[in-house]
Amino acid sequence: MDPHLLGAFAYGARAAITGASTFIPELCVDLFRAAAVEADLPRAREVWARLFPILNHLLLNGYNGLMKAGCELRGIPVGPPRKPDSPASADSIQHLAKLLQNANVPTVGA
Repeated sequence: MDPHLLGAFAYGARAAITGASTFIPELCVDLFRAAAVEADLPRAREVWARLFPILNHLLLNGYNGLMKAGCELRGIPVGPPRKPDSPASADSIQHLAKLLQNANVPTVGA
């Protein structure tokens, strides 16, 4: 589960699969390198401070719809989620865009 990435890497996990890497691979790779490869926990915590708010928003507000929205915000057209899932709300997408901005992740048109 995405919120456990930092803990898993800090305790020795050598790999993880997270949907967020689809549209924010740079943060996910930075976390992996800092925590799992370099064992640099202070650096990993810095990355986590940027990554966790995004992951938390995804998990609490419709993961699949927001994953698709995240891809679109990054310029990766993927279309809407299939039913029974539904697209993310405009407010939730706007909040995701703000979280990406706060994490210094470039978006299309930003």
